[in-house]
Amino acid sequence: MNQATLDHYTTLPARQGKTCSISANWIASSFLLSLGSLLNIFAYSSLEPLVIAILFYSFGAFFLNVPRIGGMYERKMFRMVFSVCWFMAGIAAIYANYLNDPFQNTSDAISFFNLATEGARGLTLGDLKGISQGAGVIVIWRFVYDFFSRIGFEKVRYIGILVNVFSVALSGVIAIKIVKHTFGADTPRFNRLILFFSLSGLFWLFASIHVRDAVVLLGVTSLVYFWVRYLEKPQLINFVLLFFATAIGFALFGALRTQFVFVPLAMLMAGLAAYLFHTTTKRSRMVGRYTFILLGVVIAGFLYSTLHDSLFRMVQGAYGGYLEAATLQSSGDSLGYRFITAAPWPLRLVFGSAYLFVFPIPFWSGFQLESVYHLFKSFNVLFFYAVTPLFALALLRICQVKTLRRPSVMFLLFLVIGFTLSIAGTSLETRHFGTFQVSLLVLATLPDLTARRDRMAYKKLLFVFLAMMGFVYLVWFCLKFI
Repeated sequence: MNQATLDHYTTLPARQGKTCSISANWIASSFLLSLGSLLNIFAYSSLEPLVIAILFYSFGAFFLNVPRIGGMYERKMFRMVFSVCWFMAGIAAIYANYLNDPFQNTSDAISFFNLATEGARGLTLGDLKGISQGAGVIVIWRFVYDFFSRIGFEKVRYIGILVNVFSVALSGVIAIKIVKHTFGADTPRFNRLILFFSLSGLFWLFASIHVRDAVVLLGVTSLVYFWVRYLEKPQLINFVLLFFATAIGFALFGALRTQFVFVPLAMLMAGLAAYLFHTTTKRSRMVGRYTFILLGVVIAGFLYSTLHDSLFRMVQGAYGGYLEAATLQSSGDSLGYRFITAAPWPLRLVFGSAYLFVFPIPFWSGFQLESVYHLFKSFNVLFFYAVTPLFALALLRICQVKTLRRPSVMFLLFLVIGFTLSIAGTSLETRHFGTFQVSLLVLATLPDLTARRDRMAYKKLLFVFLAMMGFVYLVWFCLKFI
């Protein structure tokens, strides 16, 4: 790698964008917001979705205009992502109400809706934990449904879906702040992250279907933000904020999704590992680092000793449950089941991790009118085809440039690796992978695509990746039909 490239990544200058992009954002978001409202009005045969969407959007816009909370690009992210997700919610509503989408009408989505409206009336959070693995999200939905019911609106699922749309948009706002802390006020990176959030099929799915993943995404992204904030500026106030955020995470993550009770502990391990990789030699930082490591080891040891058995049973149960489900769905004939799901653990971790970035195969399998769930997953893998080489380029630059191996960057990298392996070893479900996707997307903003060297490197990696996928499809065709 030449000296100019090293110098460029050493300085990482903050760059300001042109104001015309803001106008383009307004035009695109206004168009999608209007079209999404029309689709939802048509799907529900009512004007109420428009009214409630305006209330949610206005609340977010007002909140992000509060000084020191929002900024130009936070508002730009919220506006675009809310509009895109509301448009996708309109498409999902047509699938549900006119095409009888089985995923929305007979599985988890309808179960969550029933519990959030009538089925969980009078039940506490503790009661709900006994009947659902998403008790915390049900409580949030129930509160919002009851609020709108008191002011005269019917309990229809677009209300819960708007909670999801709002949660995904707010996750995007927090992601902007993560990039700001990691790379500075860099406009091209902000714009790229907004594009990522707008094009992710998994985020469309989280927002537009009555599932818990949008709120889980918000919780995970928030905790990542407090970690990055502290790792970039290890000040007392940031440590206090991180301490309370982690404590809240330990208390509440299990209520959002039972298996995610381990997430705060995993982030603690990633944060400690990131510190170990940091090479600064300043005495004050050294003292603070080893104090933090000692404290972290004590806390982690205590948590591991108290949670070890339950965590082991949870992982084993998740793996067995998903394996059984995959067996029933595929009847052993699926190539994914044959070569990945039913493979021994070491092979499953390796090939399963790669599979999360290229599922479904073939990508067009979801282009149908049966379920929007599969439609969004097919669009998501096309999104991954473009983002994966960019993430690979970020890994390459991290290996090449020592100054990039800062604690915050290494923390994000360890999260991507750790959570990818954990999902490959259990569910192999890309929907679960999506709740940790923000760390990957932030790292994918690291390459500087305004510089010719990174643009050319990205094009080469993209060509190699697409060539590899072409070979995979050739093998798939031969195994399937020959």
